Amino acid sequence: SNALITRAEYEISPKLSAFAGVGVMTHDYFGFINGTHVRNINAQGTSTAGPSTGTMTSGQRGYADNLASEAGLRARIKTGEIGHELVLQASNLDQESGAANANSSSRYTTNIYNPTTMAMPAIPGSAPKTSDTTLSSLALIDTLSFLGDRVQLTLGLRNQTVKTTNFNATTGAVTSRYDKSAVTPAVAVVIKPWGPSVSLYANYVEGLSKGDAVTDTTAANYGHVFAPYRTEQKEGGVKWNAGSFSHTANIFEITKPTLVTIGSSSNPTYTDGGEKRVRGIEWNTFGEIMRNVRLLGGATYSQGVQTKTAYGRNDGKEAIGVPRWQGNIGAEWDSPWLAGLTMFGRVQASSSQYLDSANTLRIPGWSQ
Repeated sequence: SNALITRAEYEISPKLSAFAGVGVMTHDYFGFINGTHVRNINAQGTSTAGPSTGTMTSGQRGYADNLASEAGLRARIKTGEIGHELVLQASNLDQESGAANANSSSRYTTNIYNPTTMAMPAIPGSAPKTSDTTLSSLALIDTLSFLGDRVQLTLGLRNQTVKTTNFNATTGAVTSRYDKSAVTPAVAVVIKPWGPSVSLYANYVEGLSKGDAVTDTTAANYGHVFAPYRTEQKEGGVKWNAGSFSHTANIFEITKPTLVTIGSSSNPTYTDGGEKRVRGIEWNTFGEIMRNVRLLGGATYSQGVQTKTAYGRNDGKEAIGVPRWQGNIGAEWDSPWLAGLTMFGRVQASSSQYLDSANTLRIPGWSQ
């Protein structure tokens, strides 16, 4: 991957400034990236045997070219006793991607604890273009300050547009095209009832995101990219600045559409009719506990639930890849003997999590 980012800001007057930025990133990949997974496995880790259901290895080659840009104005004004910080921002992201896949000649059965050796297929020599996407938005945000900045209210609207064109990797023909827009709100409030050291906050944000792509090489609609979807995030919490140390605690809820499978397990069809909801409590702390020693850490308790699944068969079960507990703690120490030398360490841990929608496969908790 290669990336280049540049930003600039110009102060037109003490109350008005302009900003702009542009970034470019290119990413090329090839290998057996997701083509060596053991699929359709049972509780013992063995893949289902059979000419149409066994494991199949595949090699991939692909690329992604991204160009992002933004520009806007930031103004500070007062209307009576109310302060305003207004931001008008326009942004654009152009993405072009391509992918090619080469499967092995036959399917086979294997076990994740005692794998079968299989000759790997050749990597494709080139990757044709499979998708063109443009994400653009125009946002207007006003942060209002009351009562000597003890209360801040942020109101925003954003018009988002998602344009996606998908191409057949073999013929180059257009397979689907999306061009949809949505106006999404953002609301946030910060209250400092006991001075600047304690802040109570809450926010609600909606977003429009590019639809997910089918990356399962065994799927009947492999490579298909779905229409854009809305996401919702609700959050509330408190931040306490205790001198050289700060703490934040918050509760949150995030809902997001997900892909679900229908039809044959060996040759499934993916749809975007699923949904998962994640609710949780999060605590973070950071600061200097003594001279030259700093700590940064936190813990999160989450409940991920599948709220909409294919035929409702897994409704209410835990979401894939959402552990109940996660935590981390890190420390930094500035050496008193050599100026500029800092030693650091970090530990993170996670509880167990499910790997399938039916909640029959689970990996144990881990730490590192």
